[in-house]
Amino acid sequence: VVAIGTITIYGKVRMDKLNEELSKKEEAILKKEEELNEKNDQLDKKEEELDKTTSELEDAKQKEEDNKLIEQGEEAIFMKALSYKNEGNYKKAIKYFKLVLENGTQSNIKASSIYQLGLCNEKLNDKDKAISYYNKYVNTYSKDYAYFDDSYYRMGILYYEDNQLSKAKDTFYSLRYEDPDSSYNNTEKVKDILRK
Repeated sequence: VVAIGTITIYGKVRMDKLNEELSKKEEAILKKEEELNEKNDQLDKKEEELDKTTSELEDAKQKEEDNKLIEQGEEAIFMKALSYKNEGNYKKAIKYFKLVLENGTQSNIKASSIYQLGLCNEKLNDKDKAISYYNKYVNTYSKDYAYFDDSYYRMGILYYEDNQLSKAKDTFYSLRYEDPDSSYNNTEKVKDILRK
């Protein structure tokens, strides 16, 4: 019995010692996990800083490229904008057409940029902005400019598609008054709208 008691006590002491070692190892693991989490947090912060720096660098490069383009003149900016538009990158195209308006002096290029801004916004389904650019075009330029009647037509169609029949009709009547020789005046679409 004494032997069994001794073995039991020895086993319990041994078990307690193992449990104590296990607890210490678990604490060490938790401490390492905390250190690892701290390191991960630091790494995340560094990645955010790197992303921010990369973004600032890209912005600076873009600004430098834009400045070079501005130095080349408004025609170069306009051509860049058109290439983005033709690729279907309407947001970038808008940026460069606006750059033409900010830096341009040639009225025909500025006029074309305003019309193109209307088209790009139309492609992005921002009808209100598109209409505002078309409206700006017809209120700024005369029928002698290339997109005068096109601007009236696009504006009228957008009003019509937006169920603003009265505004569409007013737009087409204005087109007839301002540019009676416009081919749009004789289209079935315009005639249909004016009959309603």
